Amino acid sequence: GERKARQAEALALAQERERLEAKLAESEAARAAAEGREKEKEHKCRETYRELVKAQGEVDRKDAEAKDLEARLEQLEAARAALGKKASAGDLLHQSRRDTLALRLKEAEADKARALGEAREARGRADALEEAQHQAELEAQRLRKRADLLQRQKEETDARAAASRQAELRAEEEAGAARARAQAADARAAQLRAERDAAEEKAAKAEAEHGARAGSAEGKEKESRKRLQAAEAGHRARLERVGAAVRGLLGQ
Repeated sequence: GERKARQAEALALAQERERLEAKLAESEAARAAAEGREKEKEHKCRETYRELVKAQGEVDRKDAEAKDLEARLEQLEAARAALGKKASAGDLLHQSRRDTLALRLKEAEADKARALGEAREARGRADALEEAQHQAELEAQRLRKRADLLQRQKEETDARAAASRQAELRAEEEAGAARARAQAADARAAQLRAERDAAEEKAAKAEAEHGARAGSAEGKEKESRKRLQAAEAGHRARLERVGAAVRGLLGQ
């Protein structure tokens, strides 16, 4: 039992060791990768620094050359002026020295001309960049104005849309009110038609009753007229008889 326990403990330790070794390997790999990245960054920094130093040295060298050329030019111009004066005074100098000075003067003038050309080119590039920047500023200003205009147009469009929506709502309300008034008018018209029909029916009944009453009165009037005519006829007959009797008496 004790041997099995030791074997189990040894196996556990071996597994733990393998786990630790794996973690260590991962750590070493991560550290190596980090160191590689660090060295790469350092190398790039050194290269950048060397480029900066080289550029600065080139600038310094060109500046020194320019100053040297200016000094040489001044010296050569002074020497040429002095040679001219000495020649006019009759003091002859060696022709080769004069030619050498003239050649150096031409070289210095050529160097100066090249420097001036480079300066003019640099100035031209600077002017072009300045003009491009100015045009970019103008373009940006134009775009800002355009954006402001579009923003104002959008706000105006939104305002018009809101006003149109309000007008549409008012129109819908007015249409609803008009429909309500139309319905009320239709109901009133229906009521008036019903009242008119009732009045016409009542008038028809009244006319019928009046006609019946009028017909009865007319019959009574005709009967009275007949009785009156009969009475008048009887009265006339009595008058005639009386007259005849009177005439008979008078004749006797």
